[in-house]
Amino acid sequence: MKQRTTALIDSISVNGEPLDLSGRTEIEIEFSAIDTGGGFHDPILDFSYLLENVDIEESSQQSYDISLKVHDPTDEENRVAINYRGKLTRKTDTGYEAMGRLKDDKISRDMVKFVMRSVR
Repeated sequence: MKQRTTALIDSISVNGEPLDLSGRTEIEIEFSAIDTGGGFHDPILDFSYLLENVDIEESSQQSYDISLKVHDPTDEENRVAINYRGKLTRKTDTGYEAMGRLKDDKISRDMVKFVMRSVR
């Protein structure tokens, strides 16, 4: 089973430092798993987003601790937090691209519920 949705990022922090988001920032989310009828086996949550006009203190680190709070644009009540360790790739002077993947026990029930509610 594969489910795709788009959500909006409400807030983001990188290594514990909040970033000021300018404008509407979307995140593409894809959830895939084997549906066993009573749950999901081998779940994977992939996501990607672009950050425009942000100021990130770059370091020699290969990856960052990133925390996102997102919501479904069609249902303000449908919200979830995503925390992961990932890379930010500079695309322009003030723009970054980010991709992440969570697997198995790194995916919370709330994340699965968020995706399933979003695709309804």
